[in-house]
Amino acid sequence: MRLSVLPKEVTLLSISFFFIFFGYNSVQNFITSFFSESGITNVGFRVLILAFLFFFLTGPVSAVVVSKFGSKKTMVFASVLYSIFIASLLTHSLPIIYLTSALVGIAAALLWTGQNSYLIVASSKKSFGANSGFFNTYLSVGSALGVLVLGFLASAFSFNLSFTIYLFFPLIGTLLLLKLSNLRVSQK
Repeated sequence: MRLSVLPKEVTLLSISFFFIFFGYNSVQNFITSFFSESGITNVGFRVLILAFLFFFLTGPVSAVVVSKFGSKKTMVFASVLYSIFIASLLTHSLPIIYLTSALVGIAAALLWTGQNSYLIVASSKKSFGANSGFFNTYLSVGSALGVLVLGFLASAFSFNLSFTIYLFFPLIGTLLLLKLSNLRVSQK
């Protein structure tokens, strides 16, 4: 079996998502515990419901946005909203948190549609399966590792300090996304 070299764009996309979801998935996994410390556990559930509701509602429109603005621009814009969401948790202002929960749901639809489109364009038909597997491995490792590290940080320090640190990881992913080539889907 011959080991093929991954395209630079697939590697960069994978590492970007490693950082975005190292930060975001970790915070998302601890969100009910975060609000439980304040005695308002139900807010954690509402935040998750809002995010997933807006992801569901925005999904069908996201393809139009990605085709109009391109995968790279859409992913860059959406990834910034992940950090804004994490930062909003530190405000402890429920209206701001609920607003950014809806925005992160919209961002998720845009980010994932942009990612799928970009990965397809950056891959050949023969390499798409391997490239997709590589991407998903980086995403999964980033998410799992992020949860483990955040668990240790939150127990050793606090959720506020941990979330402050974690809001920078999606921004690192955003900076890496900016280095991607502007690949466009050809209309056929």
